Amino acid sequence: MTAHHFPTRLGSAVLGLAVLTAVAVAQGIDPEVRRTLKGILVDPTPAPAWIPTRNILVRLNGGDAVLMGRGRIVRRLVDPRWVVVETRSLAAAAEAVQVLRGSPGVVGAWNDAITLATPDGFAPNDPYFYPNAPTAGWPGQWYLANSATPGLDLGVAGAWARDLTGQGVTLGIVDDGFETGHPDLAPNFSATDSYDFYRRQPDPNPFYSNDFHGIAVAGIVGGRGGNGVGISGAAPGVNLAGLRLDFRGRGTVSQTVEATLYRSSGATTTIAIKNHSYGYSSAYVEASALAGAMVESAGFGTIHVRSAGNTRGGSGEDANKHAERNLPEVITVSGLTNLGRYASYSNFGACVTVCSPTGGLANGLLDQITTDRMTEQFGYNGGNDAFPDASYTSIFGGTSGAAPGVSGVLALAKQTQPALNSRWAKHLLALTSQIVDPYDASTTSDGGWQTNAAGYRFSQNYGFGLANADRLTDWATRFTGLTPLGTESTGVIRVDTNIPDNALTGLTRTFTIQSSEPLEEVQIALDITHSYRGDLEAYLTSPSGTTGRLILRSLDSGDNILWTFMSHAFWGENPSGTWTLRVRDVAAPDAGRWNSFSATVRTGRLEPAAGRIDADITLAGFAGPREQIFATIEVRNPGTLVAVEQRSLTLESSGTLRVFTARRGIFDIAVKTPTGLRRRVSGILLGPGAVPITVALDNGDIDDDNDVDHRDMDLLIASFGLGTGQPGADPRTDVDGNGLVDSDDFDIVVQAYGRTGDP
Repeated sequence: MTAHHFPTRLGSAVLGLAVLTAVAVAQGIDPEVRRTLKGILVDPTPAPAWIPTRNILVRLNGGDAVLMGRGRIVRRLVDPRWVVVETRSLAAAAEAVQVLRGSPGVVGAWNDAITLATPDGFAPNDPYFYPNAPTAGWPGQWYLANSATPGLDLGVAGAWARDLTGQGVTLGIVDDGFETGHPDLAPNFSATDSYDFYRRQPDPNPFYSNDFHGIAVAGIVGGRGGNGVGISGAAPGVNLAGLRLDFRGRGTVSQTVEATLYRSSGATTTIAIKNHSYGYSSAYVEASALAGAMVESAGFGTIHVRSAGNTRGGSGEDANKHAERNLPEVITVSGLTNLGRYASYSNFGACVTVCSPTGGLANGLLDQITTDRMTEQFGYNGGNDAFPDASYTSIFGGTSGAAPGVSGVLALAKQTQPALNSRWAKHLLALTSQIVDPYDASTTSDGGWQTNAAGYRFSQNYGFGLANADRLTDWATRFTGLTPLGTESTGVIRVDTNIPDNALTGLTRTFTIQSSEPLEEVQIALDITHSYRGDLEAYLTSPSGTTGRLILRSLDSGDNILWTFMSHAFWGENPSGTWTLRVRDVAAPDAGRWNSFSATVRTGRLEPAAGRIDADITLAGFAGPREQIFATIEVRNPGTLVAVEQRSLTLESSGTLRVFTARRGIFDIAVKTPTGLRRRVSGILLGPGAVPITVALDNGDIDDDNDVDHRDMDLLIASFGLGTGQPGADPRTDVDGNGLVDSDDFDIVVQAYGRTGDP
């Protein structure tokens, strides 16, 4: 198919093509013509992801003898089991890859192709830390401290206040290099841990005039704070390692694999976190060598953070169709604008872990300010940026700007919890990230925020929510580690059935899981033959009834699916029981066949540093947001009113109050909310694990005196008929949490009238 390229504003041309497409379908024009129009309209034929070479990359699990006759070893990577082999020709390379993949002593073999990965960054903004500097009108580093909309930032202030700056943590910027002499990067630069994998030397400085993506990323992660110069990174005291790749057509698979493994695998593991703000725009790019290196490095404890990508509206908009982004071992980050909504370009998907603030690129939205090349003719500042200091840019963003914010936040967590790894980090992010855009019901979000059976909230636009450094670093100290990773797989299950064309009901199959340990990720491998795979969608339903989308339809004209998809939507649920997998074809006329699938669940949980009380609280008649309710919990000596520990905390969205305590032994637990009568649970054994308790509270204690009587009724009558925000309304009288004092509140108080809480 011929590639077609259009300007950004298509105007009447798009409308005309839309009409032509409709006419073509109505008149029964050949499907190939219709398919071509479909591709022209939205998603031109993508450029290749890489260009094959006559070299191959082989991961050995034994000696070199298996390579005899296939070529000569020209290089070993940092891990000598990974070797680059030169063959006679492209054809010989392709043949060698196929033969070696099935050979004993070989873990994997791939063509060492020239990669055409492009940065996920655009040309947005990000000024000096405080607003109106260096001159009036500049917004400051709003993504770290948002004075205009408090809370829509990475929440670093609380962590900084506890002297957490990333000190002692080394973070690698896998990108196109950065200027090591930049005044905001030089103090944090780690020469020992840096390397240029194209030029094969330890200097990661930019090589081409248009190498300026990595320096912008580095500033967001670890621009030196507190030095009176420019900006501050999210982790202003972190050690920065430059791991330079070539994004200008000379990079290879082996170079990217080596950057992934470098000093974070084998005997040397000094780089704790790596940021990857790059990727491919096309869907279903085979990248098993890169994925394998990522998994191998994560096994040594390295945390890999990846941008979700910037192709919303194209065939690759679903990050679950990107091999390097849908790995359980990876933290995948989508982009959030300063107004608290997903960026117009940001990819989505069931594999997204969290979101992070980044540049909006248009319509008055703010971009990011960060470090830039130090001369005006190079970098983002070269003619496109009005920022007055040539060493900084105000026009950075994309998910390239979102990922480094999370990398910096994780560096703060790594400082406070040195044993932190990717599994541990995901658990903490799932527990501590904050809900944004709560009323989003878009198709890409899978219908909006969903609360699963374990109480975790998830959105395919935002993952578990906006990363928050203050909460994350606080919770990082509350655990000693993780239970060992558990896995259970179904093996390949044959389907061998045609998928109904243009039918929302689709085709369903079930499978059973035995494990009852709490879920981490679920992986589904699909084998589907289809002439237009963009018409396909897949959904998974857990034994608890949670349904999550695995893939969304798109304008992807490729054939067939042989891919493993991952989902975070079921995090924390009990996987035991029967699962249902649905595949459907939602558009005519292309048809296909579902050949087979397999399912794998990964399980585990955090181990508390001390005892933990999980109080599942129900408040009679209450239907409002539970995270707005405070509850006081007392740990008492048994049989007495003596509280040895007392906490007042906000409930989680599921209605759970989680309290950490160092107490050991038998205690009584008393729980009280502002409008609920106190209840006591006696004889609770507290130890090193988590103790779940269920507390049902009678509601209606408006004056908080632990009785429901005429005084509560008098307060209710005085506010009756008013909204909680109106003059004269007592907000305590809205006992059902719906924002209005009405007959429903009256019924709740009447139901509990005369009752008294436990002492």
